Formats: sequence, structure tokens, C-alpha cells
Amino acid sequence: MPGGGDFYDDLHNEILSLAAENFFSSRKRLEERRERFAGLAETVRAAGVRALGCWRTLLLLLADGGEALHVLGQAGMDAALLAEEAGRQAPARMEFPFALTGAGRYRKGVRQAYLAARQATLEYLEGTYVSDPRNPARRMVTPNYRGLRDLAEKINKEATMLNSGGMSPSNMLAYVKSLDPAAVDRESHAGGFTGEDMGKIDRDMAVKPVDFEALGLPVLAEPAPLEAMESTLRAAGKLVFRERRAEALAVMARCEKRGGA
Repeated sequence: MPGGGDFYDDLHNEILSLAAENFFSSRKRLEERRERFAGLAETVRAAGVRALGCWRTLLLLLADGGEALHVLGQAGMDAALLAEEAGRQAPARMEFPFALTGAGRYRKGVRQAYLAARQATLEYLEGTYVSDPRNPARRMVTPNYRGLRDLAEKINKEATMLNSGGMSPSNMLAYVKSLDPAAVDRESHAGGFTGEDMGKIDRDMAVKPVDFEALGLPVLAEPAPLEAMESTLRAAGKLVFRERRAEALAVMARCEKRGGA
């Protein structure tokens, strides 16, 4: 058929072009997701630091001793680990509720500090709803630890698909070469790529997975609801204020938010 050679050449070139476009665009899209992941990780890290700062305030109010660890344990947290990580952060400033006595204000402050720490932890773990800046009528969830962990799993699953199976560099190269049997025959006589060569190509062009654990983000449990902690907080506050009153008042002065600070 006249022009048949040109038709098959055009078809061959179009298939090659589509294969190359699919191969490289898939990797480009995944790399863009990796970059977005890195940005989200820093936002989540900042939320984790805020949560630790709130826990630091509570620990200081409870004199950073046995009562503080007891409260953390009752809240379902890893008390020793949380105390260590929070100890590296500056305490969050807070507004202390009004009360007629210093003791009452302190005990209310302990309760308020726990509530703030729990809320900051939940926002770190699962985010909170805010208005979408691109569409104020739409609500969106802020970046959070669990969402970031899920995104890492999705990225790594896609990376595995691109690095192995039909999307691996060696398999894509073999597919492209199969479209030109004559070239394959010539290459085999000339000593073409070996299995070792193909393995090196796959390693050199592999899409790197993200290492979520290497981010070193705070590992926080979900704290118990305030209503389940009321009696524990009340007892701890009463004990600490009775035995370490001067220290408790000093911490309140240190952590109190003043003048919009």
C-alpha cells in the first residue's frame, strides 16, 4: 500500500513519544508530590512544637515532678518521653482564669493548661478545619501528622510502582526496544545490555521513597478528654500548690500572657 511505510514510521514515533512522555511525566509528578510533602512536613513540625510548648507549660505548673508525670500517664501519654521532648521547648504563654484566691486561680490554670495542650495535640495529630484561602466558602483541614503519614505511604507506594514492574526504567527500555525488532537483533549481535546493566539503570533512575521516621516528628498519643481528667488535675493542682506554693506562683507569672504577647 502506497505510503504504508510512512504510516508505520509515524505510528512508531508516536508510540515512542507517548511512552517517553508517560515515563518522565509520572516521575515528574511524583517529584512534585515529594516537594509538597517536604513543605507540609515543616508545617506539621511547627504544629508539633506548639503542642510540646503547651505540654511544657502544664509540666512547669505541676512543678515538673512526680505529680506531672502522674498526670501525663493518666492522660494516656508516654509520660517520660513527653516530659523529655517538651522539656526542650519554651513554655506556651496562656491566660489564667479569674479566681478569688491564688490557689483557685492556680488550679483553674492547671485545668486550662491541660485543655490547651490537648487541643494543640489534636490539631497536630488530625488538623483542624479552616477556611480555604482560595475559596473562603470552602473548608479545609490543616496539615497534620496522620495526614502526612498517609501521604508518605501513598508516595512510597507510587515510588515502588515506578521503580518496579512495567514502569521500571529497564522494562520501559525493553518495551521501547521491542518496537524495533531489527534494532534488537543488531544489538544482540553487537553485545547489548546485560542483566547487570539493566539493574544499574534501575538503581540509578530509581525514585527515592520518603523516610517518614527520619523526619523526627514528635510522637504524641491522643490525650484523654478533659472530663476524664478533672479529678486527677484537681488533686494534682491542690497537692502541688500546697507543697510548692512559691514555685507555682512563679511559674504562673512566667507563663502568663500579657499585653497581647
